[in-house]
Amino acid sequence: MSKNEELFLPSIRVRRRYGNISDMTLWRWMHKPEVKFPPPIVISGRQFWKISELEEWERGAAAGKATAVTDAARGRDMAARARSGKKRAKA
Repeated sequence: MSKNEELFLPSIRVRRRYGNISDMTLWRWMHKPEVKFPPPIVISGRQFWKISELEEWERGAAAGKATAVTDAARGRDMAARARSGKKRAKA
């Protein structure tokens, strides 16, 4: 691959990359500034992400800079638990 070539992923592949997240979770990540998720490129109404930008974001998340993602996931889990009537086990 030459320096001018860039690889892109469509939204379905991005969602799979992060554990089959929902469209809504991806939308939240894009709209929460503290998550710092890279913006997509829109082509013919479809969203694509540069793999290089996703990898850079992942490195930041691994370094602890994207704690909002884990906070959002924790909130989602707590909401699901509340809907199901289950309580969180105490440590």
